[in-house]
Amino acid sequence: MKKIIAIVAAVLMLCIVTACNQKAAKDQVLVDRATVDSITRYLGQLNGAQLQSMFANDSTVDRSKLLAGLQAGFGLDTNRYYMEGAQIGMQMQGMLQNIYERYGVKLDSRTYLAELKKAFADTANKDREVVQHLGQELDRLMRNVDKMKSKKNIAAGEKYISDLMAADKSYKKTASGMVYKVIAEGEGANFTEADSINITYEGKKIDGSTFDKGTHKFTMSGVVPGFAEALKMMKPGSKMEIILPYNLAYGEEGSTNPMTRQQVIAPYETLIFTMEAVK
Repeated sequence: MKKIIAIVAAVLMLCIVTACNQKAAKDQVLVDRATVDSITRYLGQLNGAQLQSMFANDSTVDRSKLLAGLQAGFGLDTNRYYMEGAQIGMQMQGMLQNIYERYGVKLDSRTYLAELKKAFADTANKDREVVQHLGQELDRLMRNVDKMKSKKNIAAGEKYISDLMAADKSYKKTASGMVYKVIAEGEGANFTEADSINITYEGKKIDGSTFDKGTHKFTMSGVVPGFAEALKMMKPGSKMEIILPYNLAYGEEGSTNPMTRQQVIAPYETLIFTMEAVK
């Protein structure tokens, strides 16, 4: 969302600068239609290419929705304050969506907007103490939600591991709490922290959904603790399945997609990886 707004802002700045230049020069130069058409085409191609580059490696993006929203933006009132409000509104809508994805709490947008309008109209709210108090109350509430969700996710992960190990005795647990099963031993010496290791992997949640997969080179310093621990146990040709409690995965914060800012891994979530060291 922030990157999209950044592009929009850059385009708006270009338009403002262009408009200022035109205001100064409109009585001096009459630009021919062919030049106007060329500028229009190239600007559209440039911004389209920027969007393509931004989302090229993100398969989660709904491109039809993105373009529909972009086109809707062209129908907005071009008054400066209306456009500023529209941009702030998009950011706030994204914030509500992030709260839902991060905490599982779906806020009512109508109630939120009604409270926002009342607070915006109240001149007493310009005082720093008022803003600080509201922020502290919100932080308290969200920490309580986080605690409730953490207990649920931790309990679900612990139950998954307990049931799995009871049903299949080939799973083992290390001192750190990582659960693993060796599918193929591999050959040669174990990998070390100095190695860059080519791994084919698939990451799943305990509900069975896949959140990531592929073949990449990894170092032990560039991955979550449980993944690094598993790499130390592997050698060329090794294949393992590992189950990582939250403290060996993405911890208390979880993980978000850096492009879309959507929550991919929830806080306190247990993860499953199948990983094979490519020879």
